[in-house]
Amino acid sequence: MINLPITNKITLGKELGSGGHGQVYQGQHAKKGKVAVKVVSLEDEEDQDWVREELYFLSKFSAHRNVATYHGAYFQPKASEEEPDKLWVSKSFMMF
Repeated sequence: MINLPITNKITLGKELGSGGHGQVYQGQHAKKGKVAVKVVSLEDEEDQDWVREELYFLSKFSAHRNVATYHGAYFQPKASEEEPDKLWVSKSFMMF
């Protein structure tokens, strides 16, 4: 388990998958319970543009029954000069 002090709200568990913009983990939110957390690198402008679009979409359509409920986004500053800043995007955990 990864328990980083960035928010004291989310503990990351096992990795569920990965894609072009980061990894998705099963997580535990202090108030929401089991959540899915996408950890996105903010390394370059393309990543930052994608994050802005994703957060806009989630804020606009999160109430739709076919879209995972958006809980919040949490900034994680880089731990070292070699690592980029990251954003943790928390959504409801959905099993298919």
